[in-house]
Amino acid sequence: MLAPSAIAGLTTRYSPDELRLYLIDGKDGVEFQPYRHLPHAEVVSLRSSPELSRSVLAELVEEKERRNDIFTRAGLRDFTEYRAKGQPLGALPRVLLLVDEYQELFEGDRDGVASGQLLQLAQQGRSAGIHMFLGSQHFGAVGMLNRQQVFDNFHLRCAMQMANDAVQALTEFGRKGKNLIAQTCDLPGKIVINDRSGDDSGNYAGKVAFLQSERLDALLQGLQEKSEASLQRLPSPCDLGYGLSRSCSTIPSLPTCFHRCC
Repeated sequence: MLAPSAIAGLTTRYSPDELRLYLIDGKDGVEFQPYRHLPHAEVVSLRSSPELSRSVLAELVEEKERRNDIFTRAGLRDFTEYRAKGQPLGALPRVLLLVDEYQELFEGDRDGVASGQLLQLAQQGRSAGIHMFLGSQHFGAVGMLNRQQVFDNFHLRCAMQMANDAVQALTEFGRKGKNLIAQTCDLPGKIVINDRSGDDSGNYAGKVAFLQSERLDALLQGLQEKSEASLQRLPSPCDLGYGLSRSCSTIPSLPTCFHRCC
């Protein structure tokens, strides 16, 4: 429920030239199926193997290094300065990686490759304009290394309905935050968001906007038509292997995709 609302809010606010999405579905491929032809979608990974999903992380690490090289050649420090100077060596869109059930990335990853890639992106990605949104039934994952270091770099944290013992086991929220989750998130769609790395001063309770499938379909169709009409049309995604598609082609925070309750 949260991911569709977030994607809808971002893609209606930012053009494909400003935002590129990398979508990985670690479950059965249903969550991101509607976005295969979204103009903003650079990669859509559906029902793909953990190895194939990890290759997307590797690509984003390479993109981070490519961008850092551009900043160096331009005599600038990071993405913010590069945008402020008018992007002198070519336009660079923001990149957002969304992974549903991210624990799938670590299946069979005996050498900790995915953990290392996530750590690099978490620590260095934002300065290059690359951001991450990881979703799971649990905040931790079996086989994940550097867990604390990775999540220490996630300043925005979201929690929805879960069992009480799972709430109390959270280390990503403080005591007040966990109490708020237990008291508030008693139904699907209710959410607690923390925008201060889990500190109790940054908790907000609300409801995720419910996006009906018919409205989502109409929105996606409208985005595709708008892209074509404005001569920004990108080729339809082409298959790079089972379950992986690619579209050959200033986000200060997530948009308001929930209703504040307080």
